[in-house]
Amino acid sequence: MPGRRPPTARRYAQAIFQLALEKDQFDQWILDIDSMLSATRNQEALLLLELPGLKPEQRLSTIKKALPDLSEFGANFMAILAGNQGLKMLTTVQESLQGMIDEYRGVIRGTVTTAIDLDAAGLSRVQADLKGKWGKEVVLETRKEPAIIGGMILRVGDHVIDGSTRGRLDALRKELSERSIR
Repeated sequence: MPGRRPPTARRYAQAIFQLALEKDQFDQWILDIDSMLSATRNQEALLLLELPGLKPEQRLSTIKKALPDLSEFGANFMAILAGNQGLKMLTTVQESLQGMIDEYRGVIRGTVTTAIDLDAAGLSRVQADLKGKWGKEVVLETRKEPAIIGGMILRVGDHVIDGSTRGRLDALRKELSERSIR
């Protein structure tokens, strides 16, 4: 139809969210989309599934054979997405869906960067402190960056807390240079 825009990744994610909410299948959908992403990293598989001449039933059959652990809804979604040449949207669909699920569950995500590997006990303490601050469950990805020298840098949503030695040294350097200019 003229003037009709194809669905966006966010609209697909909203539809999946509603379906997953009704069926209590958030975790299944996350697994399904992870499987879809793994499969579509192979460029040949991606091109085959999005082949314009492929009949919908052939597309669905191919998906079910290639990804037997995919749920029925997941296989159908992937077939629809492939039929609309939309498999490249999967990463954005996944990010949008994860954001909706996190908001529904009261979870926030972030990263903690340290100069040395953060052990499980240290990570738990940081998560507990952040949960106390924000009143939500906090899921943190850990990163190691020796250049920060010590301490940590927390990024949660729009918030950045730089408690790194490198950050403190940079702040001190800036303060000293401003004072010497006056």
